[in-house]
Amino acid sequence: MAIHSLAITMCRWMLRSQATLTLKSSQIAAAALTLAVNLSASKLSEKLGIMHIKELGSVDFPKKSPLHMWTTNNNARQMAILTVDTDIKPAYATLLAVADKNCCKGLLATEASL
Repeated sequence: MAIHSLAITMCRWMLRSQATLTLKSSQIAAAALTLAVNLSASKLSEKLGIMHIKELGSVDFPKKSPLHMWTTNNNARQMAILTVDTDIKPAYATLLAVADKNCCKGLLATEASL
């Protein structure tokens, strides 16, 4: 399973879960994409049938690209007024529990790198 397919599936799980009623859709999407990438880079990827990524690199866009402001070299978090602790971590923790229940049969709880 590719990363984008996994992220979409996770978004669907979250939307069906009562635990996510207090979360924004952007938080759900960010958590789903982050967990999909983390799972793809973890040792569990092969057990779960997910495409394994051997090395995660960084993306650097040219300065003329509209996506350049979202690279790590700029202050996208300040512009968007987002913080990892308040905006992403709650959704990520909820998604870990929902994903573990829906497909992973307790495997996610055993993987410390997630």
